Amino acid sequence: GASDDFVTPIILASVVIAAGLLQWYTELQAESLMDALSTMKATDPVPTVRREGNKRKDMTLDASDLLPGDIVFLKQGDRVPADVRIIWCTEGMEVDNAAL
Repeated sequence: GASDDFVTPIILASVVIAAGLLQWYTELQAESLMDALSTMKATDPVPTVRREGNKRKDMTLDASDLLPGDIVFLKQGDRVPADVRIIWCTEGMEVDNAAL
């Protein structure tokens, strides 16, 4: 009867509101994770070697100035400043990718 006319719209409205709140919360979490990742960028200058012809140039560069082919020297506790290829490391080296 008459009570059935109110139950269905109330349930549907509740489901729509709950889905909207869940979507908002999920987007809020994703946004905060992106902010956290952007603050994790390596900001310290990085000891780097560049080759120009047959000459070796030792320099210290900001992570934003690194180029493909640069050799980067890292020590324990350093953040990896870019997408790098490991050409030599000590035994027992570990990388923490938990933030990714």
